[in-house]
Amino acid sequence: MNELVHVVERRAKADEDLNVLLSNGLLRANDSLASLQSKLIDTLPALVSAAEGNMRKAVTPVGSSCRKVVTFHDLDDPVVITEPEAVAIRSEEELKVGSPGIFHIMRFHSLNVDTGTCIIEVNGYEGHIKGKVSDIALSEPGNPYSSSLNDHSSLKVRARPVIKEDKLYRLYITEPA
Repeated sequence: MNELVHVVERRAKADEDLNVLLSNGLLRANDSLASLQSKLIDTLPALVSAAEGNMRKAVTPVGSSCRKVVTFHDLDDPVVITEPEAVAIRSEEELKVGSPGIFHIMRFHSLNVDTGTCIIEVNGYEGHIKGKVSDIALSEPGNPYSSSLNDHSSLKVRARPVIKEDKLYRLYITEPA
């Protein structure tokens, strides 16, 4: 292959017509590549739309029978889908998953120690917010979440928000802060 390249290079230097022919070939190849890329970009939205149902089915176990699904685990940066991402993917509504952060829960209004679901008031947000505690400590007596519920006291937590229409939709609590 290298020998062929050297022969073509020598001929192109010696023959102006061959040089023009090669240049025109490269231009056409570049145009073809640009056209294919354009077609691919035009096709991507249809492919994503067609895959939506299967994406929703793929994350069904997350939250009911497992805590997370890891795909492409052999890559340097595998894709990890936890419950907040799974909820956003399964939803028919436009939901965004925010970065983990510290949230100040002003009050727990309800808390299910078996499922972790709760209704809370969060500092800086209006109204009651749905939440879910995934901390294993929730099953232990005297845990900070049950104590906060019983005492009507506030609690700072580390959590991951799910946003709907620029408002806090749900808070996934992982641990006290």
